[in-house]
Amino acid sequence: MKPIYHQKGVGLIEVLVAAIVFAVGISALVRLQGNFFKNSSAANGRSIAMSIAEEKMEDLRGFQITDASDADIFDFTSIAANTGGRCDATDDDACALALPSGNVTRDNLTFTRSWTSTPYYYNGTTLTATPNGNIIQKQVTVNVAWTDTDGTAQTASLSSVINSTSSAAATGAIGNNVGGSGEKPKVFYTPQAAPDVIAQPRIATTSSSTSTTGSTTTSGGTTTSGGTSSSGGNCTIYTETDKPDPTIDANSGGVADNNLISFSTTTYKQCTGSTPVELKKEEFFTLNCSCELSSNSGTGYDQGHNSVTKAKTGTKTGQSNQQNALCDTCCRDHHENTTGDNVCDYSSEENRKKCYTPFRNDFTDNDHNHYASSSATSAVTSGTYLESCRLKRVNGYWTVVNDWNLVGLNAFVRSDLTNSANVASYQNYVASTVNAYVSSGTTATAWTAPTPTTPANGTQMMARGIFVDYMAPSEKTGLSFNQTGLVPQEVPFYEYHVSSLADWKTTKSDGTSPNTSTASPCPLTGNNASANKTCVDSPTVAQVANANQNQTITKAVFRMDSTNAPTSNIKIVAEMKQSNSGVTGTAAINALDTPVKSASVTVPFSGTGGGTTYSISLASSAINNFSCPDKWGNDTYKTQYTSTWSGISLSCSPSSGNTSSCLNFSSSQSNVTVTASNTNNLQCVYVDNKNVTSTYTCPSPISLTVPSLSGTKTCTIAMSKSGNPPVSCALVCQ
Repeated sequence: MKPIYHQKGVGLIEVLVAAIVFAVGISALVRLQGNFFKNSSAANGRSIAMSIAEEKMEDLRGFQITDASDADIFDFTSIAANTGGRCDATDDDACALALPSGNVTRDNLTFTRSWTSTPYYYNGTTLTATPNGNIIQKQVTVNVAWTDTDGTAQTASLSSVINSTSSAAATGAIGNNVGGSGEKPKVFYTPQAAPDVIAQPRIATTSSSTSTTGSTTTSGGTTTSGGTSSSGGNCTIYTETDKPDPTIDANSGGVADNNLISFSTTTYKQCTGSTPVELKKEEFFTLNCSCELSSNSGTGYDQGHNSVTKAKTGTKTGQSNQQNALCDTCCRDHHENTTGDNVCDYSSEENRKKCYTPFRNDFTDNDHNHYASSSATSAVTSGTYLESCRLKRVNGYWTVVNDWNLVGLNAFVRSDLTNSANVASYQNYVASTVNAYVSSGTTATAWTAPTPTTPANGTQMMARGIFVDYMAPSEKTGLSFNQTGLVPQEVPFYEYHVSSLADWKTTKSDGTSPNTSTASPCPLTGNNASANKTCVDSPTVAQVANANQNQTITKAVFRMDSTNAPTSNIKIVAEMKQSNSGVTGTAAINALDTPVKSASVTVPFSGTGGGTTYSISLASSAINNFSCPDKWGNDTYKTQYTSTWSGISLSCSPSSGNTSSCLNFSSSQSNVTVTASNTNNLQCVYVDNKNVTSTYTCPSPISLTVPSLSGTKTCTIAMSKSGNPPVSCALVCQ
């Protein structure tokens, strides 16, 4: 019998197999762990790269304004390839980016940041990358590149759309630079109605790739050049200012009441068949204050709401509750800056823009002068002084900016601007007035409606003002000021209804026997009533503000004694001071602010019964009443010559009396022949697609038979494309 053996332990073969299996497992585990750490490192690098990209994207979304002349202010225009973004804290009229392109080191890795920008424009209602007017938005892509720990090159990118309207400008400090897509939704706008609000067509120039040479203005106000609108395809850009709203803060203890005049200006784009879209809104307050001057310098804010040092500072007078809170800002900040980018230098045309009073040359110790009354000739060095400030909402804060500058004032019957032809004439007048003032300093002449209304008893009058801010020479470079009916979009001007802000009176035609009254309705009795037998309701701005809620007061209403009418012509006169105190309707803040601009409407009277004056006159605003056809054949309108308009004269047959005059006919006439002489001074210049210039001249004289002369006729001259010979100029009397 064989013995039985029991095996003990593990055989060699089994040990070897187990070792092999273990080795394979360990090798796989090591490779797995290596891949894990490698992927973890790559993921970490990508996460950091995306945070770097997002950081820059948020930086680019936080621009403050669409376009700024100050390099320290981050604007939309500066966003381009590797440019744009917040500047460092140094106020040095230069911008060192807080987040520049280039290398960024994080977690022992070096990342390279860069970005690109593609501008987009509107072609009608369609966005396109083809240049066309103003840039509406930009497609921004931020790229980040780095080398991973294993030597592998990596990249990450982030794209977003940034709209041209700053979200930062619409809020205060809390709202600035918040997150989001960066694309502001469209804000639709409903234009306000004439006659209270008149929209003014604008044209982009330096920011537009469309040439303005040889452009024409269509009846809708759109400027075209080669079939492309300089305002953006079949779109037109308009600016309009709503009717000012006066309110008042009544104060006690001998402290001056505060008149507050608030309104806003809106720039919007109107495209054919689309709802208007708001592009920009500006909000203004203008108020008067009583201030206490400190002889020392102090801290305040400049026109961009940046903290600066002031040459002097002031505080509002009275108890804390006796003047409007905005007087704290007005008294403190309406002093010249001695630090920052807006340091006034009146001797320099370029730096005069940085003065709060760029049209006043009265300065002492680096500050403009302040006075205790409008009649004072010596500036105060301490104590109480009069102040009036224009404030604008800047980055959400009410900020003192340059004073108002009234360059044109017009008065007429309110209903004249309910006529579309009159509105178009007035728009052209505003454009020519602003362009002439900015380009050459020319003073505005009065506007006459093509079809004016003769005021009668109870007629509501209207006054409208044109205000233009100071522009430095560098700001005018490249702008076109010869576009009929259009003002460059870069020109800061404001046109608005000032009937409730102006002072009204009636006088005789030679300016004598003024009749002023702050009563509403004005009385036709008193010291001057027997002389001119007329008056105009002219309550003060404070009276209008106090009655604003219940509408129990009227202003600028013409009244006459119908039973005892004047026997000679009467003038209805509107007057307004030229700067801030003119807008507030309060006492002038200095002797330089005392002069006023005036505008008048003549009401004709003749005979014992105050009947109608029968007259024919040549339109006084000549350059706005002679128009060239948009095109002549294949030619494009270039310009018109009206500089010798004053040489044109009118004669009538039969004449009005013993002189060859068309004024003051003694009665209604039939078949009056009106002849305009020297009309060959009026020319229309055109250029064709081969750059050949053609000049068309009106013949001289031009005659017209007026079948029935009843009342006052105003004559204008217009060129048309018909007639034999082809040049046809017509005398039109309406």
